Order: sequence, then structure tokens, then C-alpha cells
Amino acid sequence: MRIIEKALVLIAVFGLIVRLLGQPTGSIIMVMSLCSLSWLYVILSFALLNDIKLRSLFKKGAFTCIPTWHKIGAVLSGIGLGIACIGILFKIQAWGGAQIELIEGLILCLIPAIIGLLKRRGRHKEFYNRVVSRTIIFGCLCLVFLCLPDLFFLRIYYRHNPTFINAVEQSRKDPENQQLRDKVDAERRKIMQNH
Repeated sequence: MRIIEKALVLIAVFGLIVRLLGQPTGSIIMVMSLCSLSWLYVILSFALLNDIKLRSLFKKGAFTCIPTWHKIGAVLSGIGLGIACIGILFKIQAWGGAQIELIEGLILCLIPAIIGLLKRRGRHKEFYNRVVSRTIIFGCLCLVFLCLPDLFFLRIYYRHNPTFINAVEQSRKDPENQQLRDKVDAERRKIMQNH
């Protein structure tokens, strides 16, 4: 499963690079890979963080030797990692709600990271190392993305279309104004017609 995890991370980075180079297909690549990574963490974190191989996942005695607290800790860590992935995706795509997701992801990654750092020297060192390495990486990513301005990536993607960026900024300031939302849609259609 670690191979799947690494492949999804690499595909997400590739999608970001493609999107930063101006190709809209990068967005599709990022959405698919980061959503898949999020689901991997949320659904299979108990196996991934406890180093249970994919082929052993459905065998009868695969989980008997794992302490209960490791199962619970892995599931809670997986939820935090999954939310962090979604927050990062929302920020890169300039979707609303990114800040909330990033804060939740940061907090939910910080808790298992602290617990893992405190318990790392015990007999279950490998488990805590797996938890700590992932939660610290994604926690730091959440922190970095939180520090970026709200429309940072949108300004990069549409750097040649300042009227679209201005329309989005105005619409975000007054989200109830239908005329501003219509202006965003009109500017988006102009961009699509030019491509």
C-alpha cells in the first residue's frame, strides 16, 4: 500500500506542475489523485500505518497481533491525513472552504504527531515512526498552504486574465450578489472560448 500512497503523491505533484504550466488537465489529475489519497488514508489507514500488506488485508488473523490503541490511533491519524489532503486540494483549486479544511487537517495531524513523538522510544517504534512522518509532513503542508493568500493559485493560473481575477475577488467579497457571480461566469466563458 505504500507504493500506492507514493504513486498518488507523485501523480498529485505532477498534476500541480501541469496546472501551473497552464494546462487545465492538471486540475483533473490533482482532483483524482488527492481524493484517492484522502480515501486511502481514511479507509485503509489502520492497515497502512500498522504495516499490513494489501494481500494480507482480508486474511483472518491479519489484525490479531495489533494493539487496540494502534488501530484507534491509525484510524484517527488517517482521518486527519484525509482531511489535510482535501484542504490542500481545495486551496490549490481555489475553492471555498479551504481555510477551514486546512485548519482541521493541521489540528488533526498535530495531535497524533505529538503523541507519536512522545511514544516513539517504546517497543512499538516502527508504528509511531510511520504515524509521525506522515502527520508531520501533511501538518507542515497544511501550515504552508494556510499562510498563502486566499487566491494565490488562481492568480498564477489566470495571470493573463486580470479581469477574471478581479471578478472572482469581488464575488468572494459579496457572495450573495448574483450580478457578481454572473460576471465571474461571463469572464470564465470568455477564457474558455479563447482556449
